[in-house]
Amino acid sequence: MGEIPEGWEISNLGRVLTFNYGKALKGENRISGNVKVYGSSGFVGFHNEKMASGPGIVIGRKGNVGSVYWVDSDFYPIDTTYFVESKLPLSFCYYLLKNQDFINGDSVVPGLNREQAYLNKIIFPDIKDIEIFSKFIFELRSTISFFEKQNNNLSQIRDSLLPRLMSGKIRT
Repeated sequence: MGEIPEGWEISNLGRVLTFNYGKALKGENRISGNVKVYGSSGFVGFHNEKMASGPGIVIGRKGNVGSVYWVDSDFYPIDTTYFVESKLPLSFCYYLLKNQDFINGDSVVPGLNREQAYLNKIIFPDIKDIEIFSKFIFELRSTISFFEKQNNNLSQIRDSLLPRLMSGKIRT
């Protein structure tokens, strides 16, 4: 792994986080709501109840093995995923996971073996460095989230106004 800074150490992924299994939720069993549902390919729909509180991290377990998604709000990870828990800031864990090379542990259906993933080697920074990094990332993620909400609001306004403009109900 090369030289590492003083105060940092080499460890295993399983030391700093836990992969929890998502739960089955077929499309026909979803009840309309505002909780985002995540599969191994990312956002797949909405449901009326959460399985995990946001912010959070979802990892593809079957299908898109090792895909990593950040979720700002409460969410429902389905059974093709894991969701992450850690005592460390999740923003740090997210970027740690984005840089992992997960090995496919199932030859018939692509799958991520949790125990095998826990053995992945990581370079673990000093806790002060993690806190500094996480504070910086929190500010960036807050800005990104703000602009995503603004973008969604503007898209809704556009989608409601455009048909009325095209039909002549509103004149420019």
